[in-house]
Amino acid sequence: MLPGVGSAYDLGTYTRHITTRSAEAQVWFDRGLNWVFGFNYAEAIMCFGKELGDVPLAVEL
Repeated sequence: MLPGVGSAYDLGTYTRHITTRSAEAQVWFDRGLNWVFGFNYAEAIMCFGKELGDVPLAVEL
């Protein structure tokens, strides 16, 4: 089970695919994106930080 499931991070099902091998990085990216769309930029930054901080090389170029 991924962190935050069933909590304030459950913002819906909208997703935007990123190139990563980590399901956790994808979840944190989607959460950040949903917070951006909800105009809560502080929470979005925190989620994007989790995506990048907890998972090395979250986005593969």
